[in-house]
Amino acid sequence: MNLTKMKSVLLAAACFSAINLQAQNDQIVRSQADRSEQRAKLTPEQKAQKITDRMTEKLGLSPQQQSEVYRITLDGINKRRNHHERMRAEINAQMKTTLTAEQYQKFLKGQEKRAERRKGGKNEGPRRQHPRPTEKH
Repeated sequence: MNLTKMKSVLLAAACFSAINLQAQNDQIVRSQADRSEQRAKLTPEQKAQKITDRMTEKLGLSPQQQSEVYRITLDGINKRRNHHERMRAEINAQMKTTLTAEQYQKFLKGQEKRAERRKGGKNEGPRRQHPRPTEKH
Protein backbone atom coordinates (compact mmCIF):
# COMPACT_ATOMS: atom_id res chain seq x y z
CA MET A 1 0.00 0.00 0.00
CA ASN A 2 1.43 3.37 -0.88
CA LEU A 3 1.79 6.21 1.61
CA THR A 4 -1.21 8.22 0.31
CA LYS A 5 -3.59 5.28 0.69
CA MET A 6 -2.23 4.55 4.16
CA LYS A 7 -2.81 8.18 5.21
CA SER A 8 -6.36 8.03 3.86
CA VAL A 9 -7.10 4.81 5.75
CA LEU A 10 -5.67 6.24 8.99
CA LEU A 11 -7.62 9.47 8.55
CA ALA A 12 -10.85 7.55 7.95
CA ALA A 13 -10.20 5.40 11.03
CA ALA A 14 -9.53 8.51 13.14
CA CYS A 15 -12.75 10.16 11.92
CA PHE A 16 -14.76 7.02 12.60
CA SER A 17 -13.29 6.79 16.12
CA ALA A 18 -14.07 10.45 16.83
CA ILE A 19 -17.67 10.08 15.66
CA ASN A 20 -18.09 6.89 17.69
CA LEU A 21 -16.69 8.55 20.84
CA GLN A 22 -18.99 11.54 20.42
CA ALA A 23 -22.01 9.25 20.03
CA GLN A 24 -21.04 7.37 23.18
CA ASN A 25 -20.60 10.64 25.07
CA ASP A 26 -24.01 11.89 23.91
CA GLN A 27 -25.59 8.62 25.05
CA ILE A 28 -23.93 8.92 28.48
CA VAL A 29 -25.13 12.52 28.90
CA ARG A 30 -28.70 11.53 27.94
CA SER A 31 -28.57 8.57 30.32
CA GLN A 32 -27.39 10.79 33.19
CA ALA A 33 -30.13 13.33 32.44
CA ASP A 34 -32.74 10.56 32.40
CA ARG A 35 -31.53 9.23 35.77
CA SER A 36 -31.49 12.73 37.23
CA GLU A 37 -35.04 13.33 36.00
CA GLN A 38 -36.20 10.00 37.45
CA ARG A 39 -34.62 10.84 40.82
CA ALA A 40 -36.33 14.23 40.85
CA LYS A 41 -39.73 12.55 40.40
CA LEU A 42 -39.33 10.22 43.38
CA THR A 43 -41.13 11.03 46.60
CA PRO A 44 -39.03 11.29 49.79
CA GLU A 45 -40.36 7.87 50.82
CA GLN A 46 -39.35 6.33 47.49
CA LYS A 47 -35.88 7.90 47.73
CA ALA A 48 -35.45 6.56 51.26
CA GLN A 49 -36.58 3.09 50.18
CA LYS A 50 -34.21 3.10 47.22
CA ILE A 51 -31.28 4.07 49.44
CA THR A 52 -32.28 1.44 52.01
CA ASP A 53 -32.51 -1.24 49.30
CA ARG A 54 -29.09 -0.32 47.96
CA MET A 55 -27.55 -0.41 51.44
CA THR A 56 -29.25 -3.75 52.16
CA GLU A 57 -27.75 -5.20 49.00
CA LYS A 58 -24.26 -3.83 49.63
CA LEU A 59 -24.08 -4.22 53.41
CA GLY A 60 -26.42 -7.14 54.08
CA LEU A 61 -28.69 -5.28 56.51
CA SER A 62 -31.01 -7.22 58.80
CA PRO A 63 -34.76 -6.45 58.70
CA GLN A 64 -34.40 -4.40 61.90
CA GLN A 65 -31.48 -2.46 60.43
CA GLN A 66 -33.45 -1.90 57.23
CA SER A 67 -36.34 -0.26 59.06
CA GLU A 68 -33.94 1.89 61.10
CA VAL A 69 -31.91 2.92 58.02
CA TYR A 70 -35.15 3.78 56.21
CA ARG A 71 -36.29 5.95 59.14
CA ILE A 72 -32.91 7.72 59.40
CA THR A 73 -32.72 8.29 55.65
CA LEU A 74 -36.27 9.61 55.36
CA ASP A 75 -35.66 11.94 58.31
CA GLY A 76 -32.48 13.23 56.65
CA ILE A 77 -34.23 13.81 53.33
CA ASN A 78 -37.04 15.75 55.03
CA LYS A 79 -34.60 17.83 57.13
CA ARG A 80 -32.57 18.66 54.03
CA ARG A 81 -35.73 19.73 52.17
CA ASN A 82 -36.88 21.93 55.09
CA HIS A 83 -33.40 23.46 55.37
CA HIS A 84 -33.37 24.31 51.65
CA GLU A 85 -36.81 25.91 51.90
CA ARG A 86 -35.75 28.02 54.90
CA MET A 87 -32.55 29.10 53.16
CA ARG A 88 -34.45 30.02 49.98
CA ALA A 89 -36.94 32.11 52.00
CA GLU A 90 -34.09 33.87 53.84
CA ILE A 91 -32.24 34.64 50.61
CA ASN A 92 -35.44 35.91 48.97
CA ALA A 93 -36.13 38.22 51.93
CA GLN A 94 -32.59 39.66 51.72
CA MET A 95 -32.85 40.07 47.95
CA LYS A 96 -36.17 41.87 48.30
CA THR A 97 -34.59 44.48 50.55
CA THR A 98 -31.53 44.85 48.28
CA LEU A 99 -33.05 44.86 44.79
CA THR A 100 -35.49 47.29 43.24
CA ALA A 101 -39.05 46.01 42.74
CA GLU A 102 -38.36 45.43 39.02
CA GLN A 103 -35.07 43.62 39.72
CA TYR A 104 -36.70 41.48 42.38
CA GLN A 105 -39.47 40.39 39.97
CA LYS A 106 -36.83 39.40 37.38
CA PHE A 107 -34.95 37.53 40.12
CA LEU A 108 -38.10 35.60 41.08
CA LYS A 109 -38.84 34.75 37.43
CA GLY A 110 -35.30 33.41 37.06
CA GLN A 111 -35.83 31.22 40.11
CA GLU A 112 -39.07 29.88 38.64
CA LYS A 113 -37.36 29.03 35.34
CA ARG A 114 -34.56 27.17 37.15
CA ALA A 115 -37.12 25.26 39.21
CA GLU A 116 -38.96 24.24 36.04
CA ARG A 117 -35.74 22.98 34.46
CA ARG A 118 -34.95 20.98 37.60
CA LYS A 119 -38.39 19.39 37.45
CA GLY A 120 -37.83 18.41 33.83
CA GLY A 121 -40.22 20.96 32.37
CA LYS A 122 -39.74 22.44 28.95
CA ASN A 123 -38.14 25.84 29.21
CA GLU A 124 -35.79 28.16 27.41
CA GLY A 125 -32.66 26.25 26.49
CA PRO A 126 -31.26 22.96 27.66
CA ARG A 127 -30.15 22.36 31.19
CA ARG A 128 -26.40 22.63 31.54
CA GLN A 129 -24.64 19.32 31.89
CA HIS A 130 -21.91 19.28 34.49
CA PRO A 131 -19.31 16.55 34.19
CA ARG A 132 -19.50 14.02 36.96
CA PRO A 133 -16.33 13.50 38.97
CA THR A 134 -14.69 10.19 38.28
CA GLU A 135 -14.95 7.66 41.05
CA LYS A 136 -11.76 6.38 42.63
CA HIS A 137 -11.66 2.71 43.43
